[in-house]
Amino acid sequence: MAACEPGERTRRKNPNSTMVEVSALTRAEALRKIETVCKRRGIKRLASVKLGYEDEGPALDQWRSTGGRVAKLTIHCPLPGDAVSFVPFADSIE
Repeated sequence: MAACEPGERTRRKNPNSTMVEVSALTRAEALRKIETVCKRRGIKRLASVKLGYEDEGPALDQWRSTGGRVAKLTIHCPLPGDAVSFVPFADSIE
């Protein structure tokens, strides 16, 4: 697993965070990798800076609805259009 280092702000807000680099992966590969890390470490809350493309919200929702997935999903959206696209599929948008 290739993990990236959290930024200074992330380290201050959550010193126990686990970073997983998925930017070069397809959505399906990224979700599998995230799921593997979450299961191994007992993680139930996931925060992401955009997770896929705006048309992938339904696939993300389907992934989340399967048992054993993350219990809380926060997506940090840098663009207003991304926020609108992911609102139905995340617990919170920042």
